Amino acid sequence: MSIRADRTIRGFEDSWMLEVAIYGASTSALGLLLPLLVLRLGGAYEIGVATALINCFNALGSVMWTKLSDELALRRPFLILGVLGSGVSALLLSLCRDVLHVYLVSSLYGFLVSSHPSVSSMLVLETRPRSAWKRGLA
Repeated sequence: MSIRADRTIRGFEDSWMLEVAIYGASTSALGLLLPLLVLRLGGAYEIGVATALINCFNALGSVMWTKLSDELALRRPFLILGVLGSGVSALLLSLCRDVLHVYLVSSLYGFLVSSHPSVSSMLVLETRPRSAWKRGLA
């Protein structure tokens, strides 16, 4: 049975909600692996710097992507950008052989994946009745 035919049983009312699950899995995995990579290349201090860069660029990107998504009245392309950003960042991180490279990729990662959370929240609020917001945002 296809995902489309089975989507209400599995809890994915819309096909884009499956993309949200994929995004969550990919960012969770990267969140666990990044400190291990940085620890191998540097130390605890470098883990803190990489995390700070991710969070800083995530905050900047979140504002930019949300504003751009609102101005263009587009949501799904920004969701796709978040998933692709996570995948490309994971690939680039696997190629890093220096902590400075990890810092650059971490910054890129934070900036690109920030397109997803706020835009997906906007999509839920626009496509669901108010009574379904809690479930859609969870």
